[in-house]
Amino acid sequence: MRTVTQIVPLVPPAIDGMGDYAMNLARRLREAHDWDSRFVVCDPAWNGGDEVDGFRVTRIPHSDAAALSHEVQNARTAILHYVGYGYHPRGIPFWLARGILNGKTNQTRLVTVFHEIWAKGAPWRSVFYLSLAQKRLVRRFLEGSSVAFTSVWWALRKLQKLVPGRPNWLPVPSNLSVTSSVGSRQRGEAPWRPLIFGQTWTRTPTVRLHGPMLRELHRRGLLDVALVAGKGSRGFPDPSEDVALLARYIPNEKIRTVGLVPPSSSEIFTLSDFYLSSHSARDACKSGALMAAFAAGCPVILADGRAADPLEAGKHFLVCRDRADEIDALVAQAQAGAFMRISQSCRDWCREYADWPVIAREISKGLQPT
Repeated sequence: MRTVTQIVPLVPPAIDGMGDYAMNLARRLREAHDWDSRFVVCDPAWNGGDEVDGFRVTRIPHSDAAALSHEVQNARTAILHYVGYGYHPRGIPFWLARGILNGKTNQTRLVTVFHEIWAKGAPWRSVFYLSLAQKRLVRRFLEGSSVAFTSVWWALRKLQKLVPGRPNWLPVPSNLSVTSSVGSRQRGEAPWRPLIFGQTWTRTPTVRLHGPMLRELHRRGLLDVALVAGKGSRGFPDPSEDVALLARYIPNEKIRTVGLVPPSSSEIFTLSDFYLSSHSARDACKSGALMAAFAAGCPVILADGRAADPLEAGKHFLVCRDRADEIDALVAQAQAGAFMRISQSCRDWCREYADWPVIAREISKGLQPT
């Protein structure tokens, strides 16, 4: 069996979306494409062992470019899972570039998965002055890669301008094991159970964005309970930050917390009528939680439907904020069968573009010598 070296900030047992992606990819490459994986973990605070799920793990001392170069020199194929802030607190991991690009040889085939590219910000924020350096680093990794992938079309367009023909589009798949069964709830019939799922730093913005809509649904008698799921979600009397914020919009008895959802289960989506996300439509394809909802057939409601390519509002997701006319439209669409229609559309879309067999197949192609 061939071996590919996967370079990543963290892997399980740490709860990290990029680490989950790398581990799930490793499993599919091993099962279906005859690729074993070894992980090079670049966060020195990671406290796992030398092996995870049968895969070897090597830890790199803090920002040690020489140690990373040594690992790359011994690899004929490597996958870099890139987000600048995962390797450096300000998103400028020059040490990572030295370690990988100085270590690789002409025979090394590097595949880069850009989970993020570079940040933007207003002139009064430090990221405004760092974005140019972040962009230069992305260009260096892109030029040094045999092939690259990114999950959203707007990032693909930016990367194509840097190195035409090198990057490809590949959405993020679900990090939860998703069954093909659809939930038993009648999704068009109120009162509804909306789901807020993820880590605290994603759930809190979701509550802030969709809280007024939930308040209005409750006022109209259309809310059963709001389900809050994910690491750190806690109910009363000691609520987590997101639950405390949600209680400003709806009564405590209308909130049900689920806690940590195991990666082996997507049941939480089949118990919900729709999933609320703070992601914009243009970023939908890089959210593992949102793609888990898609794969499970749980309709997604976003607050912003602009620049949704390749997704379509009304076909793959619905758009609603707190305006009365938008809530009226949502209720009318649900009563007309929109939830069930979108449930089928997004499951079909996932099977074609964002299912793990599809992702593993495309990345396996990238690992093959040309």
